[in-house]
Amino acid sequence: MVVHRNPDLSTFELTKNTVAVFLTDNKIPLLHEEYGDFGDQGIALLQSADTNNYIKDYIVFDCVNEKIPTIEWLKTNYKGEQGFLKGIYITGSAFDSFSNDHKWIIELRELLAQVVSSIESVDLPPTVGVCFGHQIVSCAAGLKVDRNTKGCEIGMTNLKLTEEGKKIFPTGDGLWISEIHNDIVYADELPCGWQNLASTELCQNQSFYKPGKLLTFQGHPEFHKGVAKKVYLDFMQNGNVSEETYNRAAESCELNPNDGAFMAGAIMKLFKNEI
Repeated sequence: MVVHRNPDLSTFELTKNTVAVFLTDNKIPLLHEEYGDFGDQGIALLQSADTNNYIKDYIVFDCVNEKIPTIEWLKTNYKGEQGFLKGIYITGSAFDSFSNDHKWIIELRELLAQVVSSIESVDLPPTVGVCFGHQIVSCAAGLKVDRNTKGCEIGMTNLKLTEEGKKIFPTGDGLWISEIHNDIVYADELPCGWQNLASTELCQNQSFYKPGKLLTFQGHPEFHKGVAKKVYLDFMQNGNVSEETYNRAAESCELNPNDGAFMAGAIMKLFKNEI
């Protein structure tokens, strides 16, 4: 497995099955030395489920620094002669997906609007988004994303699966995932073909799915216990939650399971056109 970071796309050619990773945040010093950035963590998640080494290469695009591929590049490498681009993975981020204050967020929303549209998506790779990725895909599709009026959702959290969710995730009625977010997707009606797979008391829309094309999570399947606890600590140290809230979130990682492996398996199935 090889990771390419911000290659020159005018000369770079895909020669093996590849996932494009859209890195949408800066490094977190508390995390980086041991666990890398959110792109590294996403790649580790995908590798954990890629038991037959289906994905050979990853290309990381530093979206924060405006390293964003064009729609033409995505189409060419998905539907071209070789078709090596198997999927897009959009990381989490501390930025607001609905912000108009950052050029890169506006440009990424515009790109994703084409990626997830019902007409264009036929010629574009399946897309996975976690947290910010879930939100910006939703924003790009015309759904409302804003601060959660019920407050911050943080800690290892049990999702209540819909009937469709139970088909995708064979874990019974629930699914445990690390959560840390202030924003949510507000939507009672979803775009054509989309399904909501799960909900919690604080967030109705926890996971979106469109067969063969889309799988998103409001939580972080890539956060195993070690990563989650450090992210929660960083969140507390930056004044976002109280020490009491942090302690409860950290304890939840010790007391509850983490079903990131089930979600990673579903992501790989999407990239293999199996769901």
